[in-house]
Amino acid sequence: MARSQMSEKLINLTIGLLKPLVHQTPGTSEQEAAMYNNAGMGHGVTMGGFGLPPQFSEEHIGLDMHFGNLDDIATYVNLGVVTSASEYKAASLRWWNAAWSLAREMRLGKEIGTPPPDLYDEHTSENLGRSNTAVDPTEEQREERRRMWWLLYTMDRHLALCYNRPLSFTDVECSGLLQPFDDHVWQSGDFFEDSAQSLPDSTFRRRGPAFECAGHSSIFDFFLPLMTILGEIVDLTHARNHPRFGTKTDWDEYGKEISQRLDAYGQSLQEMQQRTVHENRANTHDPAPSGARLGTSNPMAQESTRHARIVVTYGTYLMHTLHVLLNGKWDPISLLDDNDLWISSQSFVTATGHAVSAAEALNEILELDPDLSFMPFFFGIYLLQGSFLLLLIADKLQGEASPNIVRACEVIVRAHEACIVTLNTEYQQ
Repeated sequence: MARSQMSEKLINLTIGLLKPLVHQTPGTSEQEAAMYNNAGMGHGVTMGGFGLPPQFSEEHIGLDMHFGNLDDIATYVNLGVVTSASEYKAASLRWWNAAWSLAREMRLGKEIGTPPPDLYDEHTSENLGRSNTAVDPTEEQREERRRMWWLLYTMDRHLALCYNRPLSFTDVECSGLLQPFDDHVWQSGDFFEDSAQSLPDSTFRRRGPAFECAGHSSIFDFFLPLMTILGEIVDLTHARNHPRFGTKTDWDEYGKEISQRLDAYGQSLQEMQQRTVHENRANTHDPAPSGARLGTSNPMAQESTRHARIVVTYGTYLMHTLHVLLNGKWDPISLLDDNDLWISSQSFVTATGHAVSAAEALNEILELDPDLSFMPFFFGIYLLQGSFLLLLIADKLQGEASPNIVRACEVIVRAHEACIVTLNTEYQQ
């Protein structure tokens, strides 16, 4: 009880200091700000609408207008994460919407270019004075902007699946934005100079949404590409189900293109694992100083290889689950009813094959990560979506189900037993 009261006081304090959703844009007059403030209070854009306990009084907030910044977005993200794990989980989307809106206002999806040193002469530099240095962010600040955008981009796609909602961000908004640094580079602070420039150098990072696994050091390397593909699946699904235009277009070609992207992602996972093993072997067998033993095992190399294997198994499972989402139905009630005889179609056969493959990958996950603790915040919805089809088949066929289906269902049951302890299962309600 004391813990819940302390948590409630902390979230109240956080929101009170944050003064949410009242960010002044350039050119906004004080009169307009006051009108916005009053309108927000009148239309429910208040603390009670953001998952705050009713006893928290709005008059204690002190809503003052101020320009939004990256810290505000980060706080919205933290509140969205915390609220999603509470009894006010339905209000978490409002915090995420606040973060997405402010990120778009701040143009986080665009690179801030660095002017070449010889662009200004001495006379111009003297005239600019301090104002020029004030608006030129450091490379670390640029990277913070990128990482915040790609995190929000990832969450946008993930929550679109969780809540069956349209996307908030489009790919074109960030087509020129650099992908995040490798996490080891980011943690060490060894940044590239002028990385925002459009240089024809293959060693520089890719721009825009990526579709292939780039490494295993962070979710940006292996999970972000999957979310990019998931965004296309979400768009395609909503287009297919459009009440007026959904039946007037042949969507099969679009589906094949997305399927090819998923296959390419699967290939990139294997290439990443092979590359990691090769690099670790090379590091382990580097020429040793005189008197040192050759071929001595390197714990860091072993851990890197193990981590890469975990990423490959999770990535493989998620890839096959996205195949199921692309070819199958998202609603378990529609699956059970089968009013359109979908189980007689080729897409059902394709989805079933990927569901069995996903279960095989899930079996490997349980061997490497028995408590499913590698990415618990994200994994629950994909575990659920990867289970629907196999459980439907087992329910329909009963004792006539093939051994592959039976084994796959057994793996799913084991995974759900493990996730009861580790994962938040409120998404199933």
